[in-house]
Amino acid sequence: MSKLKEIQKLVRNGLYYVTEHADEEAATEGFDVYDVERALLNGQV
Repeated sequence: MSKLKEIQKLVRNGLYYVTEHADEEAATEGFDVYDVERALLNGQV
């Protein structure tokens, strides 16, 4: 299984966390954890 597929499986099952720092940085850039989830599940990395 590819790393991306492994990450997608973890995201689908809610088995990950976002650090406070990452959350703050994302907010600074105008997006949130749900945007990250959508990108990981539907986009290309």
